[in-house]
Amino acid sequence: IFRALGNIGDVLIKMGDLDEAAKMFQRQLQIARQLRERNLEASACGSLGLVNRLMKKFDKALGFHTQELTLRQEMADILGECRCHQSLGAVHMAIGNFIHALKCYQEQLERSQELKDMSQISNAFGNLGIARLNMGHYEEAIGFLEQQLGTLEQVNTPQVQHDKARSLGHLGDCY
Repeated sequence: IFRALGNIGDVLIKMGDLDEAAKMFQRQLQIARQLRERNLEASACGSLGLVNRLMKKFDKALGFHTQELTLRQEMADILGECRCHQSLGAVHMAIGNFIHALKCYQEQLERSQELKDMSQISNAFGNLGIARLNMGHYEEAIGFLEQQLGTLEQVNTPQVQHDKARSLGHLGDCY
């Protein structure tokens, strides 16, 4: 049931029905808490954070992602922490709080380096570059984006060409 609710919520997001998606994820969270499954609870909190960010309910989004981060840390789920720091950074970016976003993305980078996960490392470099770009710190943005491109050379996923193109586009924006 938990997975089905998440899938329905994801489809509802794609269809633009964010209120109904939030209801699905809220039901997921209730089930996870009843079962006392912290991993499922963290997942539901992450989904609720995402849908609230999309609805521009930024305080609620930050609250859910903070709950998720606490759970991920308690479970020593470093990859989950990476993704959660990225999600928190995205909320801070959406509200224009670039300093907090940078802190989140720096945490994402540090955790991904602990894992030696090149895909996550490149993602973190890209996020740091975009944050610096939005702050008007072009030279620093260029440095992070070039690090992202260098790291992407070590990644072998179907997404890598798309990520390289996006990074090059952001580099172009710096100039």
